Amino acid sequence: MKNQKNLSFMVPLTVATMILAGCSDFDNGFTEKEMKFNADFTKEFGSYDETQDWNLAERANVTVITSELKDVSVYTEKDGQYVQVGAFKNVSGTKRLEFDVIEDIKNLVVSDGDVALRAVVGGTVNFDDMSSIEGEVMTTRGGQYMDRNLWSRDYRLPANITEAERAAVVKEFSKQHYGHYNTVLVPWTQMFVQQVYKGPHSYTDGFNNQVVMASDHMNRLMVWDNSSEYGKEYDNGYIHVNDFNSGDHSANGIDEKTGREIIGTTLMLNIDPTDCPTEEIGGKTWVKQFLYHNSTSNEYQPTYIMKRVTWVEDGVEKDGLYLGFDFFAEKPDEQHANRNMDVERDWIFDDWIIKVSQAVELSVPVSVLKNAPTESWILAGEDLGGGFDIDYNDVVVKVEYLAGEGKAIVTPLAAGGTLASYLFFGNKCIGEIHQLFNQSPSISGKYSPINLGSEAQYTATPVEVYVGGGWSLGESISKENNMGGFNIRVLPAGTPAKDKKLDNDNEAFDGSTVVSAPVTGQVPYIICVPFSFTLANVPADGQKTTNVWGWPDENVNIAKAYEYFERWVKNKDDKKDWYASPNTEYVVSTKKIAASLLKAEPIQEMTETEVEVSTNPNYDVSFYNDLPNEYPEVKIPYEYSLSLKEGVTEVSVLEGDEVDMLNYIETTYPDKVFCEATSLSDAVAVQGSKTKFIGGIGGNTTTVKVMLDTPTEQLLIEVPFKIIAKQVPNISLAEDNVSVAVGSTKTVTINTDSPGELSATSESDVFEVSVTGTTLSITAMKAGSGNIVIHQQSAGTYAVGTQYVWVAATQSSLDEDEEDDQTVTSDDVYNTITIEKGKDYSFYIEYNTNDATYNILYGGNEIRSHVSSITVKWSDYNANGGNLHVCSPWRTFDYSSGEVSGRAIVTQANLQKLMTEEKRFIVTCDNNPAIITFE
Repeated sequence: MKNQKNLSFMVPLTVATMILAGCSDFDNGFTEKEMKFNADFTKEFGSYDETQDWNLAERANVTVITSELKDVSVYTEKDGQYVQVGAFKNVSGTKRLEFDVIEDIKNLVVSDGDVALRAVVGGTVNFDDMSSIEGEVMTTRGGQYMDRNLWSRDYRLPANITEAERAAVVKEFSKQHYGHYNTVLVPWTQMFVQQVYKGPHSYTDGFNNQVVMASDHMNRLMVWDNSSEYGKEYDNGYIHVNDFNSGDHSANGIDEKTGREIIGTTLMLNIDPTDCPTEEIGGKTWVKQFLYHNSTSNEYQPTYIMKRVTWVEDGVEKDGLYLGFDFFAEKPDEQHANRNMDVERDWIFDDWIIKVSQAVELSVPVSVLKNAPTESWILAGEDLGGGFDIDYNDVVVKVEYLAGEGKAIVTPLAAGGTLASYLFFGNKCIGEIHQLFNQSPSISGKYSPINLGSEAQYTATPVEVYVGGGWSLGESISKENNMGGFNIRVLPAGTPAKDKKLDNDNEAFDGSTVVSAPVTGQVPYIICVPFSFTLANVPADGQKTTNVWGWPDENVNIAKAYEYFERWVKNKDDKKDWYASPNTEYVVSTKKIAASLLKAEPIQEMTETEVEVSTNPNYDVSFYNDLPNEYPEVKIPYEYSLSLKEGVTEVSVLEGDEVDMLNYIETTYPDKVFCEATSLSDAVAVQGSKTKFIGGIGGNTTTVKVMLDTPTEQLLIEVPFKIIAKQVPNISLAEDNVSVAVGSTKTVTINTDSPGELSATSESDVFEVSVTGTTLSITAMKAGSGNIVIHQQSAGTYAVGTQYVWVAATQSSLDEDEEDDQTVTSDDVYNTITIEKGKDYSFYIEYNTNDATYNILYGGNEIRSHVSSITVKWSDYNANGGNLHVCSPWRTFDYSSGEVSGRAIVTQANLQKLMTEEKRFIVTCDNNPAIITFE
């Protein structure tokens, strides 16, 4: 099939002229005449679409299933008019029928003479169960019979979304469309809605916190229905699209007639699209026909655009109508402080994508097909005679054929040149174009032009050509078979012309110019357009005018005769119907030819169906054909900038520091700055513009990526940092085993090897503490014990230092246990303790510097003193499951047991490690109480 990719390239006139002047007749595969025409065409149009094949016929197919032998006819359907494109004899079983259609024609009718069923290009018609689907052939039957599984009784079912379709659609909607709003109303009263894609993208809210996944906050798809009273309880006439209320369609079924699984599809009937809410914005009308519910801000939002997307799958060009929603959120006015409900738009409409298609009734009365004409085409070519006026009137012929019959009828329409020009089908000569109009053989260059001027006459005799089965005018693989393999051979001026039909190897063609159908991406010597087109309600309501394409008059450039031709030249998907908008002043009138060959007056009365379709937009199945694949760029109304501050080349930073990049950059929008660390071993983004340096060694360097998100791009700079490893100060008290009498104050000197401000806090209400210089003052308020924490702020290359000191108030015995309201019962308060379920019991450690041993304390009392390790033993543990744990505060080691009795040894190594952390270990149980003792 034809490639839909739009590209363009330009051959500069100077280059083309150089090629022409410096090449022989056969260099680069072009003759001198071809190169001259290429240069003139490029001079006229500049650039052109390099995927152009200049052929408006394309290959199409439909699959037919029938257990009985049938003769099957295939028709195209547009605006209530039917044109026959195929006639196939003796069809049975499952058979794929191929034929040519005008580009972008998708709707078909397939008839066996008794019934006629609507279909689409690439779809399937099953005459056994009288169904039509837009997708693959299914040969199995399902066992689930729900209402949705009976849709095919009355409607042509849409195909399930394929991966190829989804990929093409997501690619289109993943492009940014800043400032664009939907301006198109879908006029259908009954439609299928299908789930295509829910995007995985995350956003940030007004606090720069991440909204986990935008599409998880999008649910309850709604559509406007002016007839609905039920919808008014939601938003003045909007109703739910059934099964999309969770934000993701999941209700599937098996169609009873086709046996095909229906995935992610809902049928909406009896919708009234009139009086749809709109808003004037940016000089255009914003149409708000569809909404989604945003659970972040509890709003219904119409932030979508509509696109017609085309893709090729299994050799068939397919397209559809898709809506893409852009997620964003705004807090309600009454919740102005809730910045977590604010999410800015990125103008990328791929957060939720759905497909809508018209629910078309399945059957067509066979009677309306009775007088359907046969699809026909015009080949219009240049003879490359030298004066290249690009008027495409030197050889003009009609080609009429029905796929399946194996023959084509070729009818000459015009011979605008004077050179002897022989029309060929492959290597078979059909005849010299002037002689086919019954002119006598003459000298090449002396023929009189035919059917130029004001009015063309039908005077030529049709010629039947055998083309064989499977032939197509729409194939576009090489110039040998583009446009069906037709070509023109032109005798040099002054050469006597022979009889109208000559053999391929006749010596008369030794010096001839062969004019072939163009290769895709090259300038056209021949173009292919539909033979006729019909305009509804022209010249008056209820009438239609059927026109035959009019070729340009002599020396009239085709772009002058057809104003949209140049747009099609530059983009093969733009203005494909350019042939239906002639400037009648510059084209040859074909009214008499239309009357002769169409067997009808050019102006006819429209049928009831044609009137209904042309006056009722709800019947329109092609209203979105003019929707662009690309939206024009809109300049963002503000400028973004991001750069390093002047003089910033490298920044020194201490290991462990948190740095705000705004100190080192210049930007127009500081609230939109985000950071990304280049290596997680060096730095990590904290939040927004802040980064923390968590690793590295002294003198290590790294860079931090600083990004500024804009609606159209992401600006990026890198800030270089030199990481200096911080030293941790050594902090200790001048004396060990500090005890303070209740009601008195004791001062102790703090030893430190680092400059910096010292401070202290108490972790209990037993003490009040203060620091002056390096002197720690401790006042005992009541009996008890606890940690005093000494801090030292960083200075130079020193990190913050922290030291825990265990201090006891020793004036009297404990009046009560101050340890987190834990209950302690024991026979010996110094040795045996009952611990309760779910509570942490902290046992503190003192280090004896004189003999490198440890003291173990609980509640200010020594349990064991001068030990190098300690064994915790438990008994009477009514486990019934659960565990008892002996562990460090940070779980760096953990002894646990579910036994009735057991023991755990806290080794000297672990005691030493605990001294550098919080000077304590914890005992806890997660089920029944236990009694622990220490050895």
